[in-house]
Amino acid sequence: MMPKRTPKKSEKLLLLFLFPCVVCLHKSCTDLSKLSLVHVGQKLENINKIQSYIVDGLMACSRECLFQTNCLSFNFHLTSGLCELMRIEADPSTLVPSPDVAYASKVDWGKELTGSCQYTDCPPNYKCVEGSNGGTCVLTECGLPFLEYGINPLYNGTGMGCTAVFTCSGLGIHPENVSLTCSSTTGRWEGGRCRNVASCEAVKECGSDYEDGEYWLYPMIYGNRQKIKVYCFGLNTGNPQAYVSLPPGNKHFYPKYQYDHSCGLNDNFYRSGESVFTKIGLNVDTMTIRSEDYQFTQVLWGVNGEYAVAADCVQRPTQTCTQGNYGSFKINTTGTGVIIDPKTTWGFFGWGSAQNYFNRDSDQVIEIQCKGYCGGCRPESDVKLQVDNDTVLDDNMADEVSCSP
Repeated sequence: MMPKRTPKKSEKLLLLFLFPCVVCLHKSCTDLSKLSLVHVGQKLENINKIQSYIVDGLMACSRECLFQTNCLSFNFHLTSGLCELMRIEADPSTLVPSPDVAYASKVDWGKELTGSCQYTDCPPNYKCVEGSNGGTCVLTECGLPFLEYGINPLYNGTGMGCTAVFTCSGLGIHPENVSLTCSSTTGRWEGGRCRNVASCEAVKECGSDYEDGEYWLYPMIYGNRQKIKVYCFGLNTGNPQAYVSLPPGNKHFYPKYQYDHSCGLNDNFYRSGESVFTKIGLNVDTMTIRSEDYQFTQVLWGVNGEYAVAADCVQRPTQTCTQGNYGSFKINTTGTGVIIDPKTTWGFFGWGSAQNYFNRDSDQVIEIQCKGYCGGCRPESDVKLQVDNDTVLDDNMADEVSCSP
């Protein structure tokens, strides 16, 4: 008796040519039970699908898979001729019953089937197109969608025009569904993206239990991806406000002395005062400060003064009081994670204004002395904050918001 011999892969491939491909689109069918490489009556679930085509038969479906770099297996629907290209190779135990479908793995089919493409290796997301001078690589899909922060991704394929829908979730994320489309122009997934919590109003919307305190917000001006530490105030009101908590030393000083031909002390001068800012109001959308928001200032005497403004009333063009008490302001953002925009400039205002002193030895600390009769120095535009790249804040310094679904 002749010993039993296991067919080589090349011989298995020859069998495939001997038996015509299965097609029930018209009236020609092949007995797939004879093709040992095919799992008849089973399929791989569609969550792994790249693209689908109507083709002329099983062999045509196998060729489509061989042409596409990302394809590792395929489902072929016997009646309709639908060919589903899949991006994973399934363990046979994971296949599900499906009477009208045949499943096969790419590795069981030789590249000889691809003709002039058999010597062409294309990068991911490309397929090889046969030509008279060999194969040409053509972009045909976007790969797996980038489901940032998302769960439960649902997509009908990764080819051009396919869509993906996923649910955004996680700390600091608005719970919502986002849709993407594989662009035939760019070969990239385009469309919506998960939104991080970007304002104190959004914190309030995420849950009624949130109380005033420090939170991580993701300003839209930074693409909604860079986080900053913000104090949200008034979360139990209809108009919560954002503030940046400041370290000690943010002080405004406007001296009592007023030039009146004798440099006399004027205790009643309405602009005089000394105050300390413990927090400064912030417009998160633009990252500009509210310099006249005095919600978190401590008045040591007199009245409040604008943030980052230095002025007094002790100098005239030809004479200056000699007491040495000039209007001043000290800015200190050390440890806040933000700094005053280095492009910020100060200009003169009022009468007889002059700058006595300006020091910015670091990005975090600025000291200003200006004088006038009455006048001084103020920022020439809204003061803008920017992220301090030299300071890394501990995640525990503020809370990430967890939004209710």
